[in-house]
Amino acid sequence: MGLANSDPRELTQAGPHTGRYLHGKTFRGRKIVLSKKLLDANKLTPVTLVRSSDMTSRFLEEVHAASRRAVENQASLLLLVFCHSKGNWEFLLDSGNREKGLWVAQLRGAIAKNCHTTLYSTARMPLEDTIPATARPKAMFDAWQNSPSIIRACGSIFANAVIDTLTSSTSPLLESGDRYEINHGKMMPEYLDPSNPSLSDSAAVPRMGGHVEVIRSKLMLNPTDKQVKEMAEKFLQTCPGDWNSGWGPLTRGCLRAFINGNSAPNPDVDVAAMMTFRWEVSLLADYMARYFNLTAPNNEPCIMWDSAAWMFKAPTIIPDYEERHEDAWSALRNARVEADPSDVQGPPFGRFADYLTAAVAVLNPSRESSLSVAGEMGEFMQRIRQSSVERNLEAPI
Repeated sequence: MGLANSDPRELTQAGPHTGRYLHGKTFRGRKIVLSKKLLDANKLTPVTLVRSSDMTSRFLEEVHAASRRAVENQASLLLLVFCHSKGNWEFLLDSGNREKGLWVAQLRGAIAKNCHTTLYSTARMPLEDTIPATARPKAMFDAWQNSPSIIRACGSIFANAVIDTLTSSTSPLLESGDRYEINHGKMMPEYLDPSNPSLSDSAAVPRMGGHVEVIRSKLMLNPTDKQVKEMAEKFLQTCPGDWNSGWGPLTRGCLRAFINGNSAPNPDVDVAAMMTFRWEVSLLADYMARYFNLTAPNNEPCIMWDSAAWMFKAPTIIPDYEERHEDAWSALRNARVEADPSDVQGPPFGRFADYLTAAVAVLNPSRESSLSVAGEMGEFMQRIRQSSVERNLEAPI
């Protein structure tokens, strides 16, 4: 079924092109994405009209019901969410409220247990230049979630990006781009000040020997390109299990491209900044685990934690671990216990949140206890973000 806050037939009656609805910019050629002829032919499943202010709650209700039916019928569930976003996986389903949206964690909580679900959304894409949403004749396209038209009806029509992505036989990551050149001047400040002895030199932070510790010491300086290449090779020996799933292949591609002097999958990424961010965020996870009296999963520090091995081991030694992990995952996401990199710092780094989720699940058997520690962690992260903003404002330009 489909939910919408705009009647498709009314859309085809508005504007100068009565009987059809166009999408795109005039200087690039506009496409017919909806027409009266198509509607009259009954080629589309009728949509259910929902008030914009009720869209989030109604959507969650329908997702829950559909996921239960999918489990009963041993089927998979496909969710298509066409809307704007705040750029942080927060779906703005209510076009009248641009400040509060639907978090992915909330959506996950509505999905029935054991339901295999695929989510496809125009609200956030791995490469933001793959969505031709808003543009000017002599400027690059902006990502859909960055569109200034965000206050308008969210997700009324979106066709090009979906069709192109679903029918493409090649990944946009394989397309040729500009030659990658590292720019240390673009390196963004980390969430934490690495010179702060209360964090980086704390006994709470495990110290690792060999190549891993060398990476951190060199990244605190202004490394040369040669040093960055050497560190990139060594960095690929950290984060076991990450490189072949999720964002791992793209991250590995950026590192390998810089090492080999080839074009990077994402030329906007600063490899040194990416490694620095991931290293410092991993140290933050270690610090938070100790600060909140949690046990490091498998007694391993975040940067060297084997998440796959832990996933198989934990259910055999911890009662009801899967349920505890699910409660911890939802609680931490709702509390915004996550570390989002800037554009130059590379793809999302899920290891931070995954590590803390596992740590919370180990010692907190109930949903209530997970919510309690997650709330404290959320406040902790908010103070760190605010401190980072204030430091950036005070820093000389």
